Amino acid sequence: MISKTAYEQYDVILLEFILWAHHLDLLAKRLPDNAADTNEMVLTWMERNYPGIKYETPEYTNRIQMLTQPHEWKFQEEAESGRERYVQETAKEVGGFVYHLPRMTTAYEALVYQNKIFGVDRNHISEYGHGIVANGVANIINNHQFRLPPRLGTWGPGGGDSCLNWFETGEDVPTFHGINSEVRRFAPTKYSLEISMAGTAIQVENPFPTDRTLYLMYMVMGPPPSPYPKTIVTLPYNQQPNVELDTTTKLNTLNAHVTRVKQIGSVPPGSTIVHLFPVEDLALPFRLTGLAVSFDLGEDLQVQTPPV
Repeated sequence: MISKTAYEQYDVILLEFILWAHHLDLLAKRLPDNAADTNEMVLTWMERNYPGIKYETPEYTNRIQMLTQPHEWKFQEEAESGRERYVQETAKEVGGFVYHLPRMTTAYEALVYQNKIFGVDRNHISEYGHGIVANGVANIINNHQFRLPPRLGTWGPGGGDSCLNWFETGEDVPTFHGINSEVRRFAPTKYSLEISMAGTAIQVENPFPTDRTLYLMYMVMGPPPSPYPKTIVTLPYNQQPNVELDTTTKLNTLNAHVTRVKQIGSVPPGSTIVHLFPVEDLALPFRLTGLAVSFDLGEDLQVQTPPV
């Protein structure tokens, strides 16, 4: 989901692709609809093909160096999963560029480099790693000419989308009513609207003159089982069937918390009250992190954020 600041004017759009998921291509195609003359699009690919060895000591690194030979070491074949091809084809289709982390040639080099570029959890990039990525993206941008002045588009016919995303700020939360439901910070820089077992009613605003499709963004965990409860969503408009929100994901093997975007149903112009009812009492509450009122894209968006 894109926050309302996406309606501002930019020279460069930066997309970060970490977990294997669909619809990167859809987002990459729609963004130029909003920023019609955005000069460049850079897709940063944070590949996870470094050795998954959770040791930091020089002694262990030296042992790896002694026990392996360069010809015995190879990275995961990205061509088999199709991820690299998918990112490259998406960039080509929208006229963008791809930056990915440097690849080492030996086990020892990769292990040392991994310890620098990723944090201790091996999910988040370290401060050093952010510097590497920033320099790489800057090099791409500095080597290409900008078109001036850029135009601002509309996200498609009729003004397109209306999004609220409080995942990283705890702000722009829609009006809601529910016993013991409240906005809480559940990680150092992550927020959610926690839905209690009593259920919660949320006021959804459709500012457009015609019906739009409602999408909800919420926390999931993989691999199963998930500590988040399955939740039922009810929409009163046009007698639409209830929607069950599954909180597990098979796309993530990191045992980490990520977000999912789920298509719910149609909402008319103006205000609509949407009800959420958790159906399991588990270790964690159901966590809602954003919503969007947009066009019907024909399917669920299996888009996930970096692990929390």
